[in-house]
Amino acid sequence: MNQKPENRGSILRKLIIFFVLITIPLAANADVLLKGVIQAHKSGVSSVGFSPSGKYIITGSYDTTIKIWKPDKKKPEKVIRYGGFVEHADYSPDGKFIAASGRDKKIKVFLDSNNRLMDVLTGHKDTVFSFSFTPDSNYLASGSSRKLKIWQVKGWKEKRSIKHDLFWARVVKFSPDGSRLITAGGPVLLLWKVKESPLWQKLIGIGSLSVKAIRVNKHRPYIYSVDFSPDSQYYAAAGEDGGINVWRVKDGMKLWSTGPGESAVWDICFSPGNKFLATAGKNGKVKLYDTETGSPVYDIPAHEDEVFSVAFSPCGKYMVTGCKNGIIKLWEVPHASARFNTIMLVSFAAAGLIIMNILIFVIIRKFSRTSVSRWKP
Repeated sequence: MNQKPENRGSILRKLIIFFVLITIPLAANADVLLKGVIQAHKSGVSSVGFSPSGKYIITGSYDTTIKIWKPDKKKPEKVIRYGGFVEHADYSPDGKFIAASGRDKKIKVFLDSNNRLMDVLTGHKDTVFSFSFTPDSNYLASGSSRKLKIWQVKGWKEKRSIKHDLFWARVVKFSPDGSRLITAGGPVLLLWKVKESPLWQKLIGIGSLSVKAIRVNKHRPYIYSVDFSPDSQYYAAAGEDGGINVWRVKDGMKLWSTGPGESAVWDICFSPGNKFLATAGKNGKVKLYDTETGSPVYDIPAHEDEVFSVAFSPCGKYMVTGCKNGIIKLWEVPHASARFNTIMLVSFAAAGLIIMNILIFVIIRKFSRTSVSRWKP
């Protein structure tokens, strides 16, 4: 008589454990979901990104236009005529400006509120493939053939023009904390230390941003894209051979490398939660790697043609990809924004298991006492 409640409790505990063991893997391995497909441009989408608020998607194309989209709309909110092939387009971190660069050797700056052309930055002698704003939106760095230029956003003045050993600064990227800058081209990556002028120099109008090369990394054969992790502790590079290298910022130690891949990688991007590193492949695939181990997590046949660009939303929940055929796709990415999601799930499950055991124990004790009080010899 007294064994039945205990048996029932044991069975119930086993069912709870089984549920937890099944639920956790299912939640951890949820699929990347396609949320939208848009024929955005008439030619290749060279650049994709999100506004700082995450409310808008920005795309740049070889059809000479820049377009601003709401993620749930099929028609653009804004169309900006650049007037040449667009290689890169992005918002300033404060959301005030939209900048774009291209094969016309220029960087054009537009006011986001009304699309008005604010300024045209000239001085490069060849295609400007890339530029990057400092996190405080005070400066912009741009790269081209053997030149790195630093521009002050206030007044859009050129503050520095630095000759470097790279044949081409194909990629220029500030770290999220603003303390480092990467320039990359060919098989070489340069890491620069960034330092802003003292306050007194800013007050008298002679302030600037100084950069000093502190490290050289090799990535063969050619680098097409680089990115910093959200915490500015790591940086990654990928390119023509499809391989990925990830280094630590503080000492240059290589953390992991994939070796040559199945196709060239045009673009890479860390997710805001630092869980994934995404790659955009020449073979039409988008791959997501675990940032700690380098293990592939998702292998997505994303497009029918080359994927030129990839970016995550600020919240990390969404990812946008741009294709050679002018199509962009919006994806929902599981657990991209926070590494602790699975840990929280385990914690809640464990807490639930403990609570259930306590309840079972109380019920068993009560039932056992009732049974004893009713027992008659």
